[in-house]
Order: sequence, then structure tokens, then C-alpha cells
Amino acid sequence: MLTRDSFARDYSTWQAVLEVLREEEMPLSKATQPIEAERNEMISLIEEEMEERSQDKKRARGAVPMRRLTREEYHYAIEDLTGLRMDLWDILPVDAVGGEGFANQGQIQFTQASDIERYLEAAKGVAARAVMGSGELYFFDDPGQSGQELSAIVRIKKLYRARGFRTGAGEGAEPYGLDQYPKAFYACWLFQHRETLGLKGTTLTEVAQSQGLVPSFVELIHDALHIEDAHPALQSVIDAWQRLPAPPPEGSFSWTQLQPSMEELFGVVVARQKELAKRKGIRRKANWLTLCPCKSSNKSPERHSSLLWSSRRFLIGSLHLDLPHNGRDPELEAMYLKTNQFHVQQLVYLIERMKSLPEGDSTLLDHCMLLFCSNLFDGDRH
Repeated sequence: MLTRDSFARDYSTWQAVLEVLREEEMPLSKATQPIEAERNEMISLIEEEMEERSQDKKRARGAVPMRRLTREEYHYAIEDLTGLRMDLWDILPVDAVGGEGFANQGQIQFTQASDIERYLEAAKGVAARAVMGSGELYFFDDPGQSGQELSAIVRIKKLYRARGFRTGAGEGAEPYGLDQYPKAFYACWLFQHRETLGLKGTTLTEVAQSQGLVPSFVELIHDALHIEDAHPALQSVIDAWQRLPAPPPEGSFSWTQLQPSMEELFGVVVARQKELAKRKGIRRKANWLTLCPCKSSNKSPERHSSLLWSSRRFLIGSLHLDLPHNGRDPELEAMYLKTNQFHVQQLVYLIERMKSLPEGDSTLLDHCMLLFCSNLFDGDRH
């Protein structure tokens, strides 16, 4: 019995032997008894052998059946990997259920050739929703070429939502991003009082970035707020901005503290815009904001002046959609022409940027088709 195989084969018997040795029930009282050291040595020897055999049994798990994902697990895995909740129930093979009521036991999961075909069909459906060549790989709800096109539209809309803004429009467009104006006023206020706030040496670009704003947009607002001999409507905005409280010598201001003042200042801008639009006889909604900031490193004097010109005109109340509906007003026609020139400049900037971005063996521009539509110059005739 004292063999290594015996401890594995007769494990339960050795457990009983170990127990009677510990309780000093063996050897029998009539037999010669071992001394305490001998008893302890035997107990240790048996414990060591039993522990070693126990570890051997744990390491030798025997035949482990392979298992596959159930239909539920497959759906969860696809959602985790792609972010999409796809309906693949009719494609994936049906799961068998074991006696315990579980479908994920390897012993009952059989895979036939037809099941492999189903998995391939499901995989093709997932792959058809992959969008590549536009940054990191991601997946879109719609498959194929239509999905590629719709995903591009979604990305463009996200870009506008993240970088641009607008109020409502007569055609039912929803406003978005209007919180950028109050935050831009706040960024200009921080820059104005940077020394008191311990921001000495900080640039306007750095202040804008700290507030999550496009620097060129904040620069436009800052320039407009420092125009000399401004139009009375713009001057009223400048005066309201200059009346904002200065920070204390020791202490700091947060956005939440000044948010009501900044939103009130934005309200002054909108009010002046409505006022001037009404004076010009414009019947459409007068609270449209027309300036959309574009992040660019190309700030040539000509481009910068056109942007600044647009910001000045915006702040005194002119409306982009009403520029073509101008009643042949020479001033509004001139502004509309300048606005179109700015849009063309932005198109040139976009083309140059796309041409500078390598993609594969050529550039991003080589793999794209651009459509640029000119605006209707005389809106009163359409």
C-alpha cells in the first residue's frame, strides 16, 4: 500500500488512515505504540503525499470539451467589439439546452458544416458595416456603400456640432452650439484679467483651448470687442462686456460664477441683431447667427481681415440667410459677396489640407469627391 500510486488510487482510504493516526486510535491499544515523534513523522509523510497527489489531480483535468459562443454571447460580443446592436437571431444556429437548463456546456454544443456557413454569413454582415480609411476603424448601423455614405454624413454633422453653431431657421433647423458665445466672452474676460488671475504670459490661444473653444473664433470675438469707433449696436455690446466685474486681487472666478453675466451679454448681441434686422425690414427670424469658426493654421492677412469683417458685420446684426433676400440693398449685396469669397477661401483651405494628408499610396484628396455649390445671389428671384 505504501506506493505513490496507492495514494492516488486509494485517496479516501488514506484520508481515513490519517484521521485515526491524528486521533491516536491506531495502532490499537493492545499493540506497541509509536513514540510521539514517530507518529508526527508518519502523519507529515501521509499529508505531503496526499497533497502532492491532490495537486497532480488538479493539473490533470482530463478531456475538456471545446465550446463555442451561444447566440446570446455572440450578440454581446459583437456589441462590445463594434458598438452595434445587430439582429442576427435568424442567421446564427439554434442552441441546444442541457439537462441543467444551460446552453453553454461544451458537451451539448455540436457544430455542423451548415453552422459554419451561418457564422460566415453573420461575420459578413458585421464586416459590411465596417468603415475604414477615415481614421480609426469603426462600425456604422447601415451596411455597404450606403452605410459608407451615411457614416460620412454623420461624421460631418458631428464635426459641425463640435466646432460650429447656429440658431433656429425658418426651414425647421434646430439650434446648437450657442453656448460657445458666452464661453468665448468668458475666455476674453480671462485673457483681459490674466495677470490678476495668475495667468501672466498665457496667450489667447491657450485660454481658448482651456475652455474647449476654437482659438480662431475666440480671436474674432476678442478683436470685435476691441474695435474703436464701432457701430452703435456693436458699441453697446462692447460697453456691456467692459462693465463685467473684475476679479478680486486675491482669489479666482469660475465659469459658473460668471455664466449668468456672459449669457446676459450674449442676449445683448441677439437683441441688437433683432433690432437692426427689424429696422432693415427683414421679415424672417432675426436671431440667426451666421459665423461658423473653422480651425486653421493658415491666417493670411487677407483671410484674417475677411473673418474679422464678417465678425463685425455679425455683431451689428446682419443675417446670412437674409443677405440674398436683400431687396437689392448695395451694402447687403457687398457683404454677401464678401461672405461667398470667404467660403471659397475655406474650400481652398480644405482642398490643400486634404492634399497634404497621405493615405495609402496617394493622398486623401485623391480618394475623395468634392461637391461645392454656389449660393443663390439674388434670393428675391428664386
